[in-house]
Amino acid sequence: MTSQPQPRPAPPRPDTSPAARLPDPPGAWAEEPPREKHEPGHAGLPVARPAMRSWTRVDSFRYAFHGWWYVIRTQRNAWIHTIISVLVIMIGLWLGLDLDHWAMIVLAMSGVWMAEFLNTAMEAVVDLASPQLHPLAKVGKDVAAAAVLVAATAAVVVGLLILAPPLWTRLFGA
Repeated sequence: MTSQPQPRPAPPRPDTSPAARLPDPPGAWAEEPPREKHEPGHAGLPVARPAMRSWTRVDSFRYAFHGWWYVIRTQRNAWIHTIISVLVIMIGLWLGLDLDHWAMIVLAMSGVWMAEFLNTAMEAVVDLASPQLHPLAKVGKDVAAAAVLVAATAAVVVGLLILAPPLWTRLFGA
């Protein structure tokens, strides 16, 4: 007589309430050695600190460039931002923009890049916190994408206001 395979029990339903707290991943917090009585945290409980904290400025810059490279590698729109940024810089150099115009161009471009970085970070955190489809996860991602749209639209307007008149004059005369 052969035994029938037992059906697998259903996995527990995840708590999708806003108050649900995900557990910290293993190794996320390292414990410090116990402190002396005159030091903070002396009550016998170790003081937790992040294990992945950057300890040097060089590490901080390396992590930042890793993040930038991650955005470039994984986000299609980042390639569009890269190409447009390079074109705007080349056109600005060709036109000989003054420092005030360069400042406005740099601020507009950096606003777009910051919005793209924050959008990518928001998407990663939402995917980590909510692997299942959830309406609030969609809201978070949509709002972050809207921030990129607003920044990019503003940058286009700034670029047109600054670059269009001298470009028109250079290409077609007065």
